[in-house]
Amino acid sequence: SVSQNAKQDIQKDFGIKESKIRVIYNGVDQSVFHKSLEVPKLQNRIISVASADEPLKGARYLIQAFHLLTNDYPSLRLDFIGSPKIGGDLDKLIDALGVRNKIDFHAKLSIEKMVSLYQRATIAIVPSDYEGFGFPAVEAMACGTPVVSTLGGSLREIVGEAGLLAPIRDPKALANQARKLLSNVETQNAFSAEGLDRVRENFTWEKTATRLDTYYKEILANSS
Repeated sequence: SVSQNAKQDIQKDFGIKESKIRVIYNGVDQSVFHKSLEVPKLQNRIISVASADEPLKGARYLIQAFHLLTNDYPSLRLDFIGSPKIGGDLDKLIDALGVRNKIDFHAKLSIEKMVSLYQRATIAIVPSDYEGFGFPAVEAMACGTPVVSTLGGSLREIVGEAGLLAPIRDPKALANQARKLLSNVETQNAFSAEGLDRVRENFTWEKTATRLDTYYKEILANSS
């Protein structure tokens, strides 16, 4: 399983014994997702990867939080990775809150373009109700971008103390945590460093491969 949280859900929902499940975290390719001194950080720029049409990804709460933040930061912009369904609930919410002209929607991006958006963002927001692992949080941290995340699913476990956390489905809490970063460059830098360290310690494909290799050898040894 890719997280302790997902392991617990698998145990409960499928009735699998705890001893039958090993947690081995996913990784991120740090030769691709990395901090770059050549890409200048923009102030008042948020990035979020939140599928517009998947309720568990929390896009509604992201947009509501963003709307609250624009009252304090008039120049704030959001890079939204994905695009809402035309005429859908999220599309209507964006117009109702009057924030469409402050959002840049990105679809069908190359990996290189996505990385550059992560690298230049002031902060990343992960608004999900549930994540089995949480690639957007890890990718942002790997790019040196401070993270504000919900506690949804495994996100508390994956982000740990390297980001600021908020309850799920709570746009006010998301906005409050984002303000702590947007208003203080020193805090941004501190969480950027924390996130980079956390990825290097826990979420590289090299570590994933080593853990899998060890696990396979244990299984083979116990089956002989």
